Formats: sequence, structure tokens, C-alpha cells
Amino acid sequence: MHPYECDIHGIIRQPIWQVIHWVGVAALVGAMAALISPGSITSVEDAGKAIEAGLGPKFTGYGLALLGAIGIVVGSMGKTRHTRHVWVECKDRKTSIKRTDINKLASSVEDVRGKENPDWAPDDVWFASTSRYDQDALAFAGEHGIRCFLLEGDRFVEV
Repeated sequence: MHPYECDIHGIIRQPIWQVIHWVGVAALVGAMAALISPGSITSVEDAGKAIEAGLGPKFTGYGLALLGAIGIVVGSMGKTRHTRHVWVECKDRKTSIKRTDINKLASSVEDVRGKENPDWAPDDVWFASTSRYDQDALAFAGEHGIRCFLLEGDRFVEV
């Protein structure tokens, strides 16, 4: 898909997956510290000392490595599964939005979704306008899952 075909490519993410990913990275760094210099972890906390004394530094290091790897994998999978791509079409004109405008957008979206390996494909499609929509255009948009927004004052409102 060419960048000029989509006015705005929005990405919606849930930040918890990024946090899980970075906790995994931190656990891997801790694991490396435990395995390279076993004495460095024993002074972190009293609870850490008790675990260290009971399990040993190598076991703690391997456990942290496993926890870190799981965090990175789960965080990455979560980011992939819970990321939504939004195609936003924008119009700023005096005439109303017609069914043909919505049809053109729907056709372009289907073309992109139909490609074998697109760089990205829209999960959601929005149409934002400064001018009103014809009823036929709104009905067609509803049939194709396209959300329509109209500028009212200084903000866009879904119609």
C-alpha cells in the first residue's frame, strides 16, 4: 500500500503488553547478573537472600532467565494480537459526503485487506469530514463497518 492512499494510519495499542515485554527484558538482565556474578544478587533484599541461600545463585539465574524469556515472548505476542490498525480518511470540503466517497474508501480497504502480505491491513475504518454526510452515504458506511465522524466546533463527533 502506498502512503498517499491512506490519510492517517492510526495504531491503537494496549500498553500492558509493552510493560510485560520490558519486565521480561529486566528479568533477563537480572539473570545474566546472577549467572555471571552470583554474589551480586544476594544483597538486593532480605527475601532475595533467603531465596538465594535456599536455591543457589545458578538456580536463581536460570529461573530469572526463564521468567525473562516468557515475559518477552508473551509481551511480544500480546502486542501483536492486541494492536489495532485504523485507516482514517479525511475530507475538508464544502459539498456533502456522498455514497461514492464511502464506496471508494470501502473498495480501497478491501483491496488492501485482499493482498497476500500487506505491510499492514486496517482492522477499523473511519471517515472524518468537515461537511455533512448524505443519508445514503451513512447507510452504506454502516453496511461496510465504516465509522463516520463530523467536525462540530473544535472536535469530531461520531454520526
